[in-house]
Amino acid sequence: MNELIKTSMEKALDMVTSLGADQADVIVSSGESFSVSAQNGETDKYKVSGSRVLGIRAMKDEKVGLSYTEFFDDEALQLAAKKSLENAEVSEPRPFEKLRMSDSEGVISTSHTPDQASTQEKIDFAKMLEADVKARDQRITGVPYNGLSESSSEGYYMSSQNCFHYEKEYFLSCYTSALASEAGQNSMHYQGVLARRLADLDVKYCVQESVEHALAWLHAESLPTRSYDVIFHPDTFSEFFGCFSGIFSGKGVMDNVNPFKDKCGSQVIGAGLSIWDKPRYEQAFFQAHYDSEGFKQEDLCLVDQGILKEFYQNT
Repeated sequence: MNELIKTSMEKALDMVTSLGADQADVIVSSGESFSVSAQNGETDKYKVSGSRVLGIRAMKDEKVGLSYTEFFDDEALQLAAKKSLENAEVSEPRPFEKLRMSDSEGVISTSHTPDQASTQEKIDFAKMLEADVKARDQRITGVPYNGLSESSSEGYYMSSQNCFHYEKEYFLSCYTSALASEAGQNSMHYQGVLARRLADLDVKYCVQESVEHALAWLHAESLPTRSYDVIFHPDTFSEFFGCFSGIFSGKGVMDNVNPFKDKCGSQVIGAGLSIWDKPRYEQAFFQAHYDSEGFKQEDLCLVDQGILKEFYQNT
């Protein structure tokens, strides 16, 4: 945890409350990333980047204002504090949006120790990915996309209600693709994987999935129109179902744009399907311990045996 960031958050809170805010909270998102890709056995792209943003939410006279800054010096913090209150003044009243004492367990760190692999090892890894795809089949004529990424991020939350949280995340990812050609037909497939260590990235799976799907689709044809049974891959099902995620928006209900606004307690989908939001699911690669308002994340049943039970809400 960066103590300088925490000190800046304390300063921002002092500034905004001294300017007249009834309540306020501050969030900081900080992150660093490294990425490298290869083409034709040579390093194609190499990038190191970082970002850090502080956000202030000020509440005064039942109005709420937001402001953000990427600079953490006193002058920038003072300006952000002032802007948050100015934005509150011109906003519509939000009588229900208030800070409340969090029932969380306090500071939580989900830190994963960064991998100690050298930069050269990461570059060699990206080159190996490309070479492995090309070696699988003579019909593979190119690897348009492949590479390795490393990401670390930190999340901070602090409020005038004496609530503070901290979380850290670290992971690596690799991706590759296979461009197949035969008898004038072309097809391509892309695959990526995640891990906490370079040695744990499942290269075999990543390469195999790219090559097998690209080759399988070389001579694909349109299916005749009729009814078919469909089996979704879990990732594809997640993407497909994500198209309908707006039906769980509490804000959409309040704004009268959610078609399910009057359906709570009614059956909205097949009785065999239940949907839960489990932010600390044991088998999940990423877990969330607190939300952006400082509250401990809890399991939430959205749909129970086809019956709509809840919407996503803020305070």
